[in-house]
Amino acid sequence: MVGEILQTINQRIKTHLKNIPGVLAVNTARPTISLESTASSTALEYEDRAANEKVIAQTIDFNYPEMMEMKLLKGRFLSEKYASDTINNIVINETLAKMLGIYDDPINKKLKGDQKKTDLDYNVVLFSKSFSFFNNTSLTANKFNW
Repeated sequence: MVGEILQTINQRIKTHLKNIPGVLAVNTARPTISLESTASSTALEYEDRAANEKVIAQTIDFNYPEMMEMKLLKGRFLSEKYASDTINNIVINETLAKMLGIYDDPINKKLKGDQKKTDLDYNVVLFSKSFSFFNNTSLTANKFNW
């Protein structure tokens, strides 16, 4: 219920902003709320290899990578036409891929998060040049959730 209300408010704000002359694009990024806490970081692992730091996790709009001019290294940009892009598909950057040992072939790798109450794996569909939401952070896992 709360999620639906926030989504409606978010959509109204975006619609309003798009109508301002000179605005070319509008997008949102916000911390992902995990099942265990409201922290915006998570632990990710691939098989037996775990990132040695918490990963910054953000929920972003579909066109966020294009708008932010993220350099696509492998995979595809996300789209509303794929239902899985709203559930468990994620973007990882090269820093995280190196930490997990999947740099050469990251696409369709299944990553485990630190969610204790679900068996949901994250599927890597986009691999980007290292990109960060914050200047001092090198790790980013982007979850598309619309």
